[in-house]
Amino acid sequence: MLKIHFLSAKRTLLKNRGISIINVCGLTMGLTAFLFIIHYLFYEISFDSFFPESNYIYRINTDIKTGEETFYHGTKTSRGLYFALKKDVPGIEANGDAYFESCLIRYEDKQLAQQRVLWVDEGFEKVFPFKFSKGIADFARPLTGIIAQSKVSGIFGNEDPIGKIMKVNEGMPIEITGVYHDLPSNTHLEADYFISVKTWENYNWISRNPDWNFISYWRNIWQ
Repeated sequence: MLKIHFLSAKRTLLKNRGISIINVCGLTMGLTAFLFIIHYLFYEISFDSFFPESNYIYRINTDIKTGEETFYHGTKTSRGLYFALKKDVPGIEANGDAYFESCLIRYEDKQLAQQRVLWVDEGFEKVFPFKFSKGIADFARPLTGIIAQSKVSGIFGNEDPIGKIMKVNEGMPIEITGVYHDLPSNTHLEADYFISVKTWENYNWISRNPDWNFISYWRNIWQ
């Protein structure tokens, strides 16, 4: 019976080749588009889900209003919120902030321009626990940072980067304390270097006193 149906379908296709080709092409394009959309949706909803207990991680957004008018809505907040969350909000296991900058990275005679750097505060590594091939994150200390595995050879060659000092921008000396496995593409942490923002405190560019006016930090909490 199945053979008869197959032969009948074959004769119909050969008899009406033009229409059959259009139908087959339409079906193929439809299935391809459907699979592409499904893949895209799963990719979008999977962002940062590879982190342990990612369902407990939240990002804080900011709305600034004047009367009824909202003139800012975005993912950036003031650094003062970082301290307020640590001090005044119970139930938060850890929180971290991050500031993105495109930097010049130098080591000996090598230099790489337009490198993606996130300046982060202590607690960030608890919200987003990285997987390390060697070393650790030590953002509680200034002048320290971690580097993606894929960037090591381009800067340090075959040398062990742990304990090495790279220069950032005009010459900030940053000690490498860890090498982490590259993050998947489905993450909003689009950086290859994570450096302690306490480095800025070390140079007196910022302080530990809460600043509620400068809205430039991304804020995440683990509850």
